[in-house]
Amino acid sequence: MNKYIFILFFSSLFAQIEYSNYLNFRYGNGADDYTYDEIYSNLGITLNRPEHRFEASLSLELSNPPEIGLKEEGVREFLLGYYNENFSLELGDFYKTWGRGLILNQVMYQHLDFDTGARGISIEYQKDDLTLNVLGGESGIRKSTTLLGGYNPRVPNYFFSTL
Repeated sequence: MNKYIFILFFSSLFAQIEYSNYLNFRYGNGADDYTYDEIYSNLGITLNRPEHRFEASLSLELSNPPEIGLKEEGVREFLLGYYNENFSLELGDFYKTWGRGLILNQVMYQHLDFDTGARGISIEYQKDDLTLNVLGGESGIRKSTTLLGGYNPRVPNYFFSTL
């Protein structure tokens, strides 16, 4: 009897869990000694229940040197999240859009070395017509642009820090 309860419990639990994994290897060897070697890995797990959802994700990067942007080794991004019908809580790296991007537009385009996300906490509460959003954290916006002098695809030449 205990064996059947054990099997029923774990089969029910694993039916509610979603896993995701992404692994990308990139290597390039070009003219003028422009070579790059990158490894990206994204791991995710989600526990879906009828009344709420838990989510965890982790992005690892090993680039020496990258094709574009800064050298990264180790944890690049992480996120722990809890979501239900009225409330959401996110800890880690988050990206939000308010007012169709006119008020706040946080995006990440890694292939362009452009990241406007934040690392911290995001809390959202919705009830009927009321929506309350609280964001707290740190954002170090950087990008590589050819419009400013001294362009080097491996060294961002535009930094904007917020506190």
